[in-house]
Amino acid sequence: MSSLADLVDTIDQVLETADTSHHQRMLLGVTELLVGMSSALSNTHLETFDEVFGRLISGAGLEARQAVAEHVGALTEAPQGLVRQLAADQAGPVAAPILRSRIAIPDAALIHLAQSRGQEHLAAIAERARLSEAVCDVVAARGDETVLGLLLANTGAQLSDRTLLLLATRIEDEEVLAAGLERRTDLDPRRRAAVLRERRYEQARSRMNKGQQQVRNYARAEAAVALRIKIGLDESDIQHWLSNGRIPEALLALAHLTGLPAAHVIAAHESADLRRMTLFVRCAGLGTAALARFLCTVEGHQASGGLGRFFLAFRAMSVEQARAALAQSGSPAFITET
Repeated sequence: MSSLADLVDTIDQVLETADTSHHQRMLLGVTELLVGMSSALSNTHLETFDEVFGRLISGAGLEARQAVAEHVGALTEAPQGLVRQLAADQAGPVAAPILRSRIAIPDAALIHLAQSRGQEHLAAIAERARLSEAVCDVVAARGDETVLGLLLANTGAQLSDRTLLLLATRIEDEEVLAAGLERRTDLDPRRRAAVLRERRYEQARSRMNKGQQQVRNYARAEAAVALRIKIGLDESDIQHWLSNGRIPEALLALAHLTGLPAAHVIAAHESADLRRMTLFVRCAGLGTAALARFLCTVEGHQASGGLGRFFLAFRAMSVEQARAALAQSGSPAFITET
């Protein structure tokens, strides 16, 4: 402890000089002392180091701050004031070694930095050995393609449904997304499939919202459905349209009965999202016959043999439950499959 005491005693003298090289040597000397004592640091040591670093770091140049960060980032415990100061540094090369380290940093601090700093900071956060769902949500919302890839590859990151939805819609390359999901042993196959299904649905809905071309192609069907609504739209109308291959009319009618924008229902059908279609049909109060016809019109699912699980889920859920689920989630990406 005598060496640390000596450094504390001379700190004011160093700060009073304009000799930046002397300042830098002192900073690196304190850093080396911290690393050397890391295995036997008491609370008193940590508080003293915090005081010293707090006075030296603020006037240090980028290279000196980066050198300190790289040394401190290799530790498992460090003075908390120093950790906060380095992690919040605007310079990515300074903050990154701390942000990706195993040093404990509160979630609130990580979330603040993820919301207020750039991609280099986000990439370092995404590489931390352990990340909570709350931190992952922010990183997934703000990160670029590189950051998203790092987050997906980090098996210590706890990915909530919201985070998975963000990854599904924000990672541009579907092969990268699929490969990353496959490597996540903490995700069961059904959950991985749900992420890819959600991606296809959101892509289809995005196409609807850009120019509304697909929706405009439904103009003739809209007139037919509008007429039936005036007279009294019911399930028999939908059954008639489905039986005669008039899928646009049936989808628009389903959207009307569920109270959803037509683009949502059309996108679910186009992306072969059978779970979402099942939920929509249940919300509309239609029966199993209508469900069977809707599901069999989805491309790639004309055969009814593999649809049994959707009928089981349909029968297990009441109309009220389906409507509550839709109202609560808005985007029911991960409906439990029975």
